[in-house]
Amino acid sequence: SLLSALGADFRPYEHADTIEAETFEPEEGLANFHRVDNRIHMGSNGFIKRGVRIETPGRYRIGIRARGTSVDGIFPIVAVLFDNAELGRIECVGEEWRTHTIDAALPHGEAVLRVAFTNDLYRPPEDRNLQIDCITFQRVQ
Repeated sequence: SLLSALGADFRPYEHADTIEAETFEPEEGLANFHRVDNRIHMGSNGFIKRGVRIETPGRYRIGIRARGTSVDGIFPIVAVLFDNAELGRIECVGEEWRTHTIDAALPHGEAVLRVAFTNDLYRPPEDRNLQIDCITFQRVQ
């Protein structure tokens, strides 16, 4: 939409299920992971995971409300995995909170949702880091 193109965090009125990021568990040994103010901070490559149950199979818009810091103008890249199958990647452009989306077909049943930070880089004075607030699921078909 025009508002999104202008950098606004536009949220549609249709129903979306929300999972707060602080309810995810980090992979074992994930360095530079913190829960801060009901959000998570990832300062190193790795993933967070959580079990989910899809009641109605179909096409969903998966939104990741996140922000990040860049190195050389490149922001954090997030891979979204559903039972180890990659659904897509998102560049979380901007230091302000925004919802970044991908669309994917999801089957009925239980699965493990993983959200992976894939391109950490520290090059002083720049440090690419990722913060995630929540993940939303909105059925689109």
